[in-house]
Amino acid sequence: MSADVADAWRVARNATEASINELLQKREYELPVTQWNCIGIVRDDANFAERATYSKKKRSMDFRLSIDHDRFKTASSAIRERMVFEMLLRSLEILCAKSGEAAGIELLTKDIKELAVTKGWISKQ
Repeated sequence: MSADVADAWRVARNATEASINELLQKREYELPVTQWNCIGIVRDDANFAERATYSKKKRSMDFRLSIDHDRFKTASSAIRERMVFEMLLRSLEILCAKSGEAAGIELLTKDIKELAVTKGWISKQ
C-alpha cells in the first residue's frame, strides 16, 4: 500500500467489508475455503505482483490483487468502495476457476452483486 492512499484505502475497505460481512452473517455458503481473504495492492510502482494461490488440501487462499493507484487516489469515496468491491468480486471469480467448486461461490457472488446494486457499486444488470 502506498502511503498516499493508505487512509483512503482503510476507509473504503472498512465500509465495503462491513457491508459484505453483514450479508455473510445472514446466510451460510458452502465454500472451498475456510476464510475468504483478499489483500489489495494499491501502489504507484510495480514492486508487488498479483498473487492468487489456492490449496484444496488446506482449504486456503492467498490472493493479492491490484487496484489502479492513480484512479483510486483521485476517486470519490463511493468509487473507492466500488473498486474494493470489484477486487473482491474478481477474487471470487478466480477462486471459482481455481477450485472447480462453483455452487457456493456462485451463490455468494449473486448475493454480493445484489448488495452492490443497493450500495451503488454496480448498476442493476
